[in-house]
Amino acid sequence: CIELACFLLSILAGSSKGSGGTEAVEGLVSRASLTTLREFVTKMPDTDKVFALHLLANMMQPLIGKEGTSPDVVRQAELLGANLIELTKKQETKENGENQKSPLLQALVQSCVL
Repeated sequence: CIELACFLLSILAGSSKGSGGTEAVEGLVSRASLTTLREFVTKMPDTDKVFALHLLANMMQPLIGKEGTSPDVVRQAELLGANLIELTKKQETKENGENQKSPLLQALVQSCVL
């Protein structure tokens, strides 16, 4: 989770003060950052994934249906979605038969729905 926080801070620190935050937003939804975030979600420990998934869901929502999004960003968003579906299926299989579902599975399902 520390690596994810440092990654996000590096993007935010790289944006200029007068941009009104648009540079930071563009940096967060770039092809490179989506690729990095996809790797973080795939490789990070389950305990840290819930936070990252909530962050990703909030980041991806404005991209859905937005005109002018580059094909590279759209492709990375599609790959991220596919990874989230795969992670959800694996977690659901792990928790099969349990009465109460984990916060991780709930966050995965929420991310897939968005």
